[in-house]
Amino acid sequence: MNLYVETSAVLNWLLGQADASTVARALNAAQNPITSELTLAESWRGLARLKAGGRDRAQMDSLVEQLRRASRSWTLAPMQLGLLRGLMNEFPREPVRTLDAIHLCTALRLRPDVSDLTFLSLDVRVRENALALGFPVIP
Repeated sequence: MNLYVETSAVLNWLLGQADASTVARALNAAQNPITSELTLAESWRGLARLKAGGRDRAQMDSLVEQLRRASRSWTLAPMQLGLLRGLMNEFPREPVRTLDAIHLCTALRLRPDVSDLTFLSLDVRVRENALALGFPVIP
């Protein structure tokens, strides 16, 4: 399975939240996990915010390292200027936040070249839009 991995799922998995085991199974089952460079930036920033907010520094550093190790086997879709033009289009389920729109545009750009691209997200609005755009969505 070719799996587009969105930030909400990555952070849920790293932080051991409610759907972490579901996300871990999906990542392990994926033949080709794909994500945007944005996902790594958002995830690192999220962990940095938690650390700055008083979360255990060693634990947050360990999660950053876990993300680095895991993402080595992921295909990273680059952020490109042409991708940003897609943000000016309306999505099926508005409103869509800018960073979420970047994920949706990235997946749309990948779809012609990546067969059976499935979308992994825990964000309700992203999931609704991915489904409306014709992507299979998990969980």
